Amino acid sequence: MLSSGPSGECAPAEQEGPSPPSCNGEQPTTAVANNKEKKTPMCLVNELARFNKVGLQYRLVDESGPPHKKSFTVVLRLAGHEEYQATGSSIKRAQHAAAQRALDETSLTRPVSRAPQRAQGPLTPTVELNALAMKRGELATYRVMELPRRAYMPPLNFQGMCHSPRGPCLYSPHYRHINAAPGGYCATLDVGPRRFHGEGPTEQAARHAAAQQALVQLRHLPLRPTPPQPAPGAATDADEASDELKSPVSLVHELALKRGLSVVFQVMRDTRKAADCPAFLMSCM
Repeated sequence: MLSSGPSGECAPAEQEGPSPPSCNGEQPTTAVANNKEKKTPMCLVNELARFNKVGLQYRLVDESGPPHKKSFTVVLRLAGHEEYQATGSSIKRAQHAAAQRALDETSLTRPVSRAPQRAQGPLTPTVELNALAMKRGELATYRVMELPRRAYMPPLNFQGMCHSPRGPCLYSPHYRHINAAPGGYCATLDVGPRRFHGEGPTEQAARHAAAQQALVQLRHLPLRPTPPQPAPGAATDADEASDELKSPVSLVHELALKRGLSVVFQVMRDTRKAADCPAFLMSCM
């Protein structure tokens, strides 16, 4: 007997042998093997049961045929009163077939499909510039500074003045004081050897302004040519420098190994003239 818990996982009872894969982790059938967006019938039935708050149960009722070509019959019981039977070459395929019959013939209310996600908007100048700088092999760095606030005098409101015999004029106590102008931000953008500036009311706006100026110039510049790749087996500068550090004996052994040869060093005679100055004559074969 195949049972299905409230989580929608489909697992057979112990006497039926190995457990078929669950709905959440099951391998898709051949029809949906390479389509991640399309859900399997078993998953759709589980969503249908959760939406209507009813239970479902898969039950293996028949197993027939020779060992190399067996046939399995599964009954899906949905909402306690609906039953759908299907046959397949495996338990999993029989379950999918029964679930598909349930989707086609059930009287339960279908869940409302979700609206497709909206496409993302256009890229911001900073994101586009970072991608372009990466293609060019250059680093883009930003520095943002806050601009100083500038004092300014608002237009004079002569209605706030009144004449008095004690003085030339008096100001109303409701007259506005001088305020400082709202400041902004200045962004400095370095892309390789080039520098760009941008201003804005916020740090992000200043970055976008500097990035937009950089894009206008960098879009028309050719990309850096990629360095040629060394041919297979060709000696590079690093290999040549490494060879200079190796002893002649090591170089001879490496050359012989590449050509499949063997090297033997043999002492021919002792040519020392003094005991403290050894000297030998050797042959390489």
